[in-house]
Amino acid sequence: MPLSQIRGSQGRCLDFDRHFYPRCDHLKSRWLAVATAQQMGAALPPVELIQVGEIYFVRDGHHRISVAKALGQLEINAQVRVWQIKN
Repeated sequence: MPLSQIRGSQGRCLDFDRHFYPRCDHLKSRWLAVATAQQMGAALPPVELIQVGEIYFVRDGHHRISVAKALGQLEINAQVRVWQIKN
């Protein structure tokens, strides 16, 4: 999944900004743990996304997305659930 297509969060919009950088100091230790694991080559689980129309929202994996963006990745492994929009 291209990171550029992930636009929002399902419930953690106060913890991460629109670029998925942590807003709160209490997130720092978890962020660093994920970054360390990623840099050491650990197999991290895919993030969970919700697709609504053409927009993707994070259900689980905010730290993994934040770290991936900070490390310059362009894509991330993801599982996607599609929510249908009723007209």
